[in-house]
Amino acid sequence: MLLLFIITLLASHSQAYKVENSEASFQSCIIPVAHDFSWPLMCNQSPQEFLRIPERVLNWGSGGLGGRPWHFSDVSCNNFFANLARAISAYNPDIILSPHDLFHAHIISYERNAMALVFHAKEYPFDLEKAKNYYQLVSHRFYSYEESYQDRNFVYFSYDTKFAKKNTLYLVRNKDACRHWFDPDGVNTLSEKLITQDLPNPRRIGDVNIFIPESLINIAYNFGIHENILSGKSEARRLEANEDFYAFYQRLSQSGQPLVYMLTGL
Repeated sequence: MLLLFIITLLASHSQAYKVENSEASFQSCIIPVAHDFSWPLMCNQSPQEFLRIPERVLNWGSGGLGGRPWHFSDVSCNNFFANLARAISAYNPDIILSPHDLFHAHIISYERNAMALVFHAKEYPFDLEKAKNYYQLVSHRFYSYEESYQDRNFVYFSYDTKFAKKNTLYLVRNKDACRHWFDPDGVNTLSEKLITQDLPNPRRIGDVNIFIPESLINIAYNFGIHENILSGKSEARRLEANEDFYAFYQRLSQSGQPLVYMLTGL
């Protein structure tokens, strides 16, 4: 009996050590960026409106043409996502809301109808995505080997987890207990699939895209010398796409709101 007691005691001490060590490891790779971002409960009752968005924008956004884009009829619900993106940029001014840098998040649901959002900033570095950078201002180009690229992954949690507090936005670094969340085939990319391993009852929902008018204009076709090869579209197709895009852009600019839309298979 005494031997059994000792084994049980040692096992409990070992388990306690593992938990404490695990928490310490998470603390070293999950850094709080912003607190008190509570999802407005009224948004759970807000109607959803389907949107007509130009193909040029959909093809650029996360999720592409996979599903019907929609947003909440209540502007404040859409702005919740935009404000999280702004909080990331405020934390690190080297990150800007633009179609090349920060413009999307991946949506995950987990226990108690909670929501996690995985944001990827610095999405299209010049050295990894030459085609998309054909539409990037030269002065705004960035590279995957720069120091700022190491801090490109952020996660928001609406409810407590074993490693994070509710209503909090975190910077996540590729080290310690967070390392297994990163795509082994990607370049410093936190995987929205792999992070679900540590969330209770997870389900990947889809994507949210956030574009602000002043930078969205940069993705319009510019009819440069190499564009027909890079785009794979004829001049006539690009002219037609631009006509649709500019009409949409004008309405968006007049609204004074960012473009926020979801692709969730609805």
